[in-house]
Amino acid sequence: MSRFNPRLLALRAELAMRRGNPLLYVAGVLCLMAAVMGLLLEPIWQERLQSLRADLKQAQDGSQQKINRPTEPVVSQNQRNLTDFLAILGDAKYAEQQLQSLFVMARGLEIGLPQGQYKMDCDDSGLLCSYKLQLPVKGSYTQVRSFVQECLQAVPALSLDELVFQRESVTDEELEVRLVMTLVVRAPVVAPADRPKGAP
Repeated sequence: MSRFNPRLLALRAELAMRRGNPLLYVAGVLCLMAAVMGLLLEPIWQERLQSLRADLKQAQDGSQQKINRPTEPVVSQNQRNLTDFLAILGDAKYAEQQLQSLFVMARGLEIGLPQGQYKMDCDDSGLLCSYKLQLPVKGSYTQVRSFVQECLQAVPALSLDELVFQRESVTDEELEVRLVMTLVVRAPVVAPADRPKGAP
């Protein structure tokens, strides 16, 4: 059995390289280096690929939720203003109670307020109705002034249209006053069955 001779092994390797094409050896070394690099970098590439897949799934889920979510209607500033205005007004079905509150205030101020005249009128839009009130009031100037102020403060939808003072003589403390006021309310809701034919 021959002993291992490193000189002989080096000589044989040198002869093998001289017989073959050195470019093949270089190509082999490059392929071996690429394989080693691929093995080393594969875990990093796999992790990056998983991260990209997770980001893509999250983006797809978010876009699907936006598609499935019902869109809120766009409300113009004019529509919001109208809604706020209508919310301040009382409902037509409670107009009688608002009018009764005027008589309660008159009694509290000890003013004579017999039953007045009322006329209701609704506008063409179908949103608003107005009660035109003509109230004959009897009392001193201070009482009448306080009554008008309390009415306008207590019922924001009430407006003072006309105020006519009258007294028999200069020495009379009690005045006879004709008050004309308008109470604006939301129109009553009409059921579709109650609407006239051809109405929207």
